[in-house]
Amino acid sequence: MHSLVLLAAATLSIQVVDPQQAPVPGAQIQLVRGDGQWQSEVRADAHGAHAFHSIAPGAYLISATSPGFSRKAIPVRLAEGGSERVTLRLDLASLEESVVVTSAASAQTLTEVTKSVSVVDGDEIEIRDEHFIPEALRTIPGLRIEQLGGPGAFTSIKTRGLRTEDTAILVDGARLRDPSAPQGDASSYIEGLIVTDVESLEVLRGSGSSLHGTNAGGGVINIVTAPGGGKPRGSALIEGGGLGLLRANAQTSGGLRDRMLYSLGLAHLNVADGVDGNDNVRNTSVQGRALLQIDPSSSLSFRFYGADVLLDLNESPSVLGSPPPGVVDAVANVNFTPSADDPDSFRQGSFASTLVAYERRPNAVFGFGLRYHGLVSDRRFEDGPLGVSPFEPAGVFLSEFEGDIHTFAARSDFEWGRNQLIHAGYELEHESFKNRTVPEDARDTSLTDVSQASHTFTVQDQLTFVDGALSFAGSLRTQLFSLHEPKFTPAENAPFGDIAFVSPDDAVSADVSGAYALVRSGTRVRAHWGMGYRAPSLFERFGTSFGSFGYSAFGDPRLSPEKTRTFDVGLEQRALSDRLEVTAMFFRTRLSEIIIFDFSGAIDPATDPFGRFGGYRSTDGGVARGLELTGELALTSNVRLRGSYTFTDAEPPTGVSEEQTQAFVIPRHQGSAVITSIFGPLSVSFDLYASGGYLAPVFDNNTFVSRVYRFDGFAKGDLAASYRFSHLRVFGKVENLFDQTIFESGFRTPGRYALVGVGVDF
Repeated sequence: MHSLVLLAAATLSIQVVDPQQAPVPGAQIQLVRGDGQWQSEVRADAHGAHAFHSIAPGAYLISATSPGFSRKAIPVRLAEGGSERVTLRLDLASLEESVVVTSAASAQTLTEVTKSVSVVDGDEIEIRDEHFIPEALRTIPGLRIEQLGGPGAFTSIKTRGLRTEDTAILVDGARLRDPSAPQGDASSYIEGLIVTDVESLEVLRGSGSSLHGTNAGGGVINIVTAPGGGKPRGSALIEGGGLGLLRANAQTSGGLRDRMLYSLGLAHLNVADGVDGNDNVRNTSVQGRALLQIDPSSSLSFRFYGADVLLDLNESPSVLGSPPPGVVDAVANVNFTPSADDPDSFRQGSFASTLVAYERRPNAVFGFGLRYHGLVSDRRFEDGPLGVSPFEPAGVFLSEFEGDIHTFAARSDFEWGRNQLIHAGYELEHESFKNRTVPEDARDTSLTDVSQASHTFTVQDQLTFVDGALSFAGSLRTQLFSLHEPKFTPAENAPFGDIAFVSPDDAVSADVSGAYALVRSGTRVRAHWGMGYRAPSLFERFGTSFGSFGYSAFGDPRLSPEKTRTFDVGLEQRALSDRLEVTAMFFRTRLSEIIIFDFSGAIDPATDPFGRFGGYRSTDGGVARGLELTGELALTSNVRLRGSYTFTDAEPPTGVSEEQTQAFVIPRHQGSAVITSIFGPLSVSFDLYASGGYLAPVFDNNTFVSRVYRFDGFAKGDLAASYRFSHLRVFGKVENLFDQTIFESGFRTPGRYALVGVGVDF
């Protein structure tokens, strides 16, 4: 029996070579433990080698890459006290083999996963000169990114025809969601996610609720930050140009003899002009990670990720004139008024995500971990009398939202033989939400204060057969809620006063997935069925407004978790000696019960127990189905092509306007292409996104009813180039190269503009 104390460390020596077996100096090497809870990234020495000392025994994945070579990944198993030597050969022109952790909460290569997963790594983000994480994801199949204005404006991410709240966003595996947001999701953070020491972006399409919890019924986006390791290194850049945009970014990472790993990133972005000359945006983001290897079997880690964002807000588009009945074909300044400047309306917000984790592996096949994740956020909306909207306040109107989530989690994993890995976990989570409204008359100030706790249990089993060619994974999660008594100030005539507050129903989710590979033909078949959920937010259940007339309730305390059923099946085919890969994936999601905000008259104040004229209610969400086609080609060792096409047929929720025949903002057709080329010190990239038309609501200020508009599709291409002089890099980018005029749901977005910058590595 292995001792819990005297575990002997393992040593791993890695040699990276090219196809002629020559060393690759300075190659980037990443080592990830099988449970995904420990990783290190280093640079190979002048001989293409690096040795890891004092690491825990067990299963690992090694990946390596270098400019001009494709990323390669191989598994290795380290015995207690053992010393392994591994040679990893890089190919000049083949498909990338990335390591991901989001699909199964453990380390896998992309060819091993049993679900639909895509990756955008840090090198691609740099070559494309992407500033915002949502923009870096725009070319992923199945994702619809909508930005309502210029850089930093409100942005949403929708997966496979579903809503923004159906996609969970994680940072290093920890949920990033705002309990004070209307849907309790990450929607209030998305436009503030600028690139800050990002290692990679992993995108899971399909249900991930059984592993990642609420809001993951349609997909998961995991932002993986740099883990640190190796010799100290870093980089810094400054860039500016059109729209008055200026950004600066600095990051550093390193380690001390594999015992202490660290990384630190700082980014600042400022937009002085924006689309209408008065769209000010200021964003400062900070990332930091540190890991202390206490002994070969245990480690203590800390991770911080936060941002502070100021964003000028514009008027929403509105109906112009009296368009005829039916769906309106949108024509700017003819039948709708595009978004206009509102000089005294802005939003200021911040969030801070702190993760502390203790991991221990008593032996090579068993490990456990304890972690605390604290997430604190606040948002402040302020609007004054200026602007063109008929609803401008007479004075200054202030609304503040505060939320925090504290999660304590325990997890364990056990390798039952070489072919089975079992995970089990428990979470205790406490979340709270406060909304303070301060209108022009301070006597009408109000406060809503609500909190709840939950207990969650998870289990997952992964099985492999036939030397890894056949894989299965199954997982189950249940979350039990416990509501604390809500508080309303002023207490007099507070809403919901006549009912007994109860906790939401328990949320249960499950996933089953499998993959089978025909090694000789390069064919792989994947299938995934998932049952997801979204817990009703505290705002959806207890949201109110307060004024001189008293309270108005639009929340419903009786709401239960939303339910989704997803299924996808597809085929992946490799050819041309692993230089070409094409995939076809069919997907279908049934939104059997969702929550909508409804002022259509379906809520009758005479029968509603809270006397509401409108507000949140449950309804059938319809079906979203479609097809994703992708292709990737390593044309040469220097040129790579990637393209995708997505067809989506997404039904609207039951009970909405008859004019709405499709889910809002979801085009039936969309596609993307990315071309990257690296010729020595010169790198060039071009990415293109094109979509068909789509439906979106536009509010009529005269009738107080939204009309359904059909907006034209568009094509947006970005061109970026970079030239490196030793440690100095000069780069530039042209956004919207074809100078397309684009109105996203009536919000005008930027035409063509250019940026130039300079960076240095040290």
